[in-house]
Order: sequence, then C-alpha cells, then structure tokens
Amino acid sequence: IIILAGLSTVPPEVLTAARIDGARKLQLTLRILLPMTKNVILAVFLLRLIDAFRIFAKVYLLTRGGPGVATETIELQIYNRALRGLEIGLGSTMSVIFILISLVVIIPYMIMVLKNWRR
Repeated sequence: IIILAGLSTVPPEVLTAARIDGARKLQLTLRILLPMTKNVILAVFLLRLIDAFRIFAKVYLLTRGGPGVATETIELQIYNRALRGLEIGLGSTMSVIFILISLVVIIPYMIMVLKNWRR
C-alpha cells in the first residue's frame, strides 16, 4: 500500500510526456517510476527488514522453530546455538555477522536520508 501511495505521487504529466517521446512500459518503469519512488521503496524495504528481525519472539513462543526446523529464523538459530547448545563462540560469531549484514543495508539508507534531509 505504501509503494502504491509513492507511485501515486509521480506526476501524470511526466508519464504522458515520456509516452509521447516513445517510451515503452519497461522504460517508464526503469527510467521514471523507480527513480522517482526510490525513497519510498527503500523505506518500505527497511521497515520490512526490521519486521523480519522482530519475528524471534513470535516464532519462539508459538513453535520454538518446529516442526523440525520449518519455522526456524536466523535469530532462533543463534539462540539455539548460543544458549541451548552452549556454543557461545559460534552464537556470538553468528550474532556479529547478523549485525554486520544489517548494517550493510541500514548505513547506505541512513546516508541517503541524511543527504535528502540537509537539502
């Protein structure tokens, strides 16, 4: 829904002008719609990423990763290794890697937001 709201902010005049100039649907999408809605798409992606990180409590309380490993998440895997399997070193390493992967996504987004905020 948020992405649709972002798409509705694209002025119809821009799309009409591109169609008059001969742009096809793929060109409209790649050269006009995506660049003009880039911030919205990135914000939605970041929100979904945060939601994915917060799923641990729900999965742990409802299924504890079962049946088998059908509902096991990264966080649950880290928990099982570090606290239940007593592999503290492996659990810590997995946590650090998980944080680094998160930062690879979050830092570029924050840089982009700060650049737009200063304008």
